[in-house]
Amino acid sequence: MSGYCCTIAPCVYGVLMDDRQIRVKDDVVGYPVNKTECLHLGPPNSMGQRFCEIYDEIKEAEDMSDYPYPMMGTGCGSTLFNNARTQIKEKIK
Repeated sequence: MSGYCCTIAPCVYGVLMDDRQIRVKDDVVGYPVNKTECLHLGPPNSMGQRFCEIYDEIKEAEDMSDYPYPMMGTGCGSTLFNNARTQIKEKIK
């Protein structure tokens, strides 16, 4: 739950930010965000985890369909070179 994938690119439910939204989000999270980061990716918590702010909507949409590859709940698909994930795992230990 590092949110790493969402910092690389939005999912099919997500939204790519425009320049104004990037500046606003920079102020909210307190550091520069990746220009390809999803608008709906929340700020990090004390563990460094970043959660999807439209998680419930995505789960509801996928529960109503027969889509075989759910967006949420399958674990991290980017385990290599994912420093955010590694840092969270270290804090959990």
